[in-house]
Amino acid sequence: MKMGDFPIFIITIWIKMMRYSRNICMTMGGIMKRTKLKRKVLFDITKDRDDIVYDFKMALINWEKFYNKPNTNKLKMALGVDDIVNVKLEILDNAEETDETLRLYVYKTKNCHIHSVKEKQFSHALQVSLGNEGTRKNWVVAEEGFTAKVFPDSKEMLINLAEDIVLDMQMFYFYGYEKEFYDVESRKEFSRQKVMFLMQKNVYSYLGNIEDAEYVSFASFCRSDDRKIDFQEYKELWRMFDIYLRHVLNESNVEDKSHKVVISKSNIHLIIDKHPKGGQLSKKKLEKCLETLPSGKYALIRTEKKPRKSKQRIIIESRFGMKKWKTGKIMIVPIKYRFTYQKMIPYVSIYEFEWEG
Repeated sequence: MKMGDFPIFIITIWIKMMRYSRNICMTMGGIMKRTKLKRKVLFDITKDRDDIVYDFKMALINWEKFYNKPNTNKLKMALGVDDIVNVKLEILDNAEETDETLRLYVYKTKNCHIHSVKEKQFSHALQVSLGNEGTRKNWVVAEEGFTAKVFPDSKEMLINLAEDIVLDMQMFYFYGYEKEFYDVESRKEFSRQKVMFLMQKNVYSYLGNIEDAEYVSFASFCRSDDRKIDFQEYKELWRMFDIYLRHVLNESNVEDKSHKVVISKSNIHLIIDKHPKGGQLSKKKLEKCLETLPSGKYALIRTEKKPRKSKQRIIIESRFGMKKWKTGKIMIVPIKYRFTYQKMIPYVSIYEFEWEG
């Protein structure tokens, strides 16, 4: 059969479908880009191409381009998820441009200028003193405004450190800690708890032991002698810390709905009682969603606000299997897919719970 034998309207429909498919892909790519956290790394200004800071700056840019994504993929594989918050490091050489997103301040051992940044509020920002081989190690107390000071003495060590901090940021959001620890002071306390947790264990990092600091990266303590991260060990360390954190801060002070609300067939009404939009939930629809669900941790996703942009609406509608938008549509997904839907807020809401079966 020749192309000319097809009715014109069929060809037109085919072309529109191809454009529709392409738009969905482009839109999903756009959403992924918007989920990146932008964090800053400050280098002391230098004009000398032979200066150690210049060399390390270029190394960090290369790390951002070539090493970040593969290790993020390894983390996703270890966690069993297909989505996780991404982190983009922005390189600065002017202290006046820093804001609360500063995470690393890299400077030569004899050249530290903190007057431009010490009054700013950082949830955690490390002083990185670049030394020569043999320079003292250990995580130590930092200057005012910073949470720790470390002393890498090689290009590779600095690259590892930046990578470790990024991985810890991703785990912070993976566990949903941003809900409870949402301001500078509470996140400083979160960092201090990480330090206290590790100090109780017999662990060592390529940057030394913890001497006196208010921040550590767990990833730095999960590297082998060849500096490769053991992602299973890293995952287990965060799991143990999560248990420790809930014990120390007491469950009454830590909003962790996935642990506090345990649902079974006999008390499905608890979801309706505790859900912010519980009065608009149908018990029959909930029971139908839950009847064949194995025990585990889940997220109840509900459509809330109709997106103005058609591309965003199409993506959410396709996720829910809707032909057209309907507010109040619900679905239940494993908790590991929470980030996929978190990107869609405020057009959807997310309620986490544990299902007993």
